[in-house]
Amino acid sequence: MLALGSVPDGMVYPALRTLTVERYGITIDRASWFTLVPTLGAIASAFFLPRLVRRWKPLTVLRLASLAEALLLLAVILPLPYLGVIGIRLVSGACDLAGIAAALRIAARVAGPEHRARSMGWMGTAIMLGLLTGIGIGSAVPSNAILATAASSLVVLVLLSLVIERVAPSVHDPDPPAATTAVTRTVRRDRIIASLLVSADRGLSAVLSLVVPLAIPLMVAGSERSHARLIGTILGLSMLGMVIGGPVGGELVDRIGAARVRLIGAMIFGGGVLALVFAAPLGTGAMIAAAAVAGIGAAPLFASALAIGTSDGSSTGVYGAIQAAGQAGYALGSASLLMAAPTHFGPEEALAAAAIVYLAVNIAAAWLLRRRLRA
Repeated sequence: MLALGSVPDGMVYPALRTLTVERYGITIDRASWFTLVPTLGAIASAFFLPRLVRRWKPLTVLRLASLAEALLLLAVILPLPYLGVIGIRLVSGACDLAGIAAALRIAARVAGPEHRARSMGWMGTAIMLGLLTGIGIGSAVPSNAILATAASSLVVLVLLSLVIERVAPSVHDPDPPAATTAVTRTVRRDRIIASLLVSADRGLSAVLSLVVPLAIPLMVAGSERSHARLIGTILGLSMLGMVIGGPVGGELVDRIGAARVRLIGAMIFGGGVLALVFAAPLGTGAMIAAAAVAGIGAAPLFASALAIGTSDGSSTGVYGAIQAAGQAGYALGSASLLMAAPTHFGPEEALAAAAIVYLAVNIAAAWLLRRRLRA
C-alpha cells in the first residue's frame, strides 16, 4: 500500500515541463511550484490531521485520502488556469500525507512491538521503491496520460485495501482513544526529536540531489557525458542504502536500540556526504566510495527515527506529523539551491555546510537521547 501510494509522487517529475511550461507557457521557476506546493499542503495538514483521523479508522483514512487524491489528479487535466491547478495541488499534498500516515500506522500496528523497527525499515523501502517506480512509469507513459495513470494507481490501492482487510482484519483496528494515550513530557520530547531527525534526513537528501549536479562539473574535470554518469552513480549509491538496507537497519534497531543505531547511521551518512567534497581531488573512484559509504549509513535512518518518535499505540496523527516534518526538511533543503548561486558560496561549500549542519543536529539529538543510548 505504501509503494502504490508513493507511485504518483514520482510520476509527475518526468512530465513536469509538459504539464506546466508547455501547457501554460510559463517559466521553469513558476513551474517548480507544481511540485513544491504539495509539500506545503502536507506540512499544513499536520496541524489538523490528528483531530480529523481520530474520527475514522486508519484504513478508512487511507481510502478516503487516496480517492480524494485520485480525483484531484484527474481535476488537473481539466482546462483550468495555472493558479487553480496550484490550489488543487495544495489540497492533493494534504491527502497524500494523510494516506501515507495511515498506511504507516497500519503497518506498525500489524507488525507488533517485537519487530516494529524492521517493519518500519520495510516501509521506508516500499516508499522509495514506489517513488522510483513512479519516475520510471512517468518516463515511459505519454505525458498526456501521466495524471490518469497516477490516479489509476491510487484506485488500485483502494481496491487492494478491501482485499487486505478481508485477509487480515487487524489492519482495521482503530486508533487508541485519546484518553488512553496521555502524552508525557518524555513522549512529547521523543516525538519532537524524531520529527527533527526525519526533517534533517530529508533536508540533506534534497541538498544532495539538487547540489551534486551543480557541483560535479566544478569539482571534476571531464565531458558532459562523464559528468552525467558520475552524478547518476553518486545519487544512486546514496539512495541505494535506503532502498535495500531499510529492513536490515530496522532489524539492528530492534536488537541494539533506536538511539544507538540512529547515531551510528547518521554519522556515516553525514560523513559520507561531507567526504564527497574532499574526495574530489583523489579522483572519481574516491567520490564513488564516499557515496557508497553514505548509502550504507542511510539504511537505518528512517526506521530508527520512527522508532524513537512512535510506540505501538501511536495514532495516525503522530505518523502524519513526523512525515510532515520530513516534508518541511525537504523544502528547506531544496531552498539551499538558492544558496549555491553566490560566487563566494558555491555548490561544494553548500554541500559541505549542509553535511556539517546535519551532523550537528544528530549529535544534539543523541545528547537529548542519552538515556536511551545508555539503556
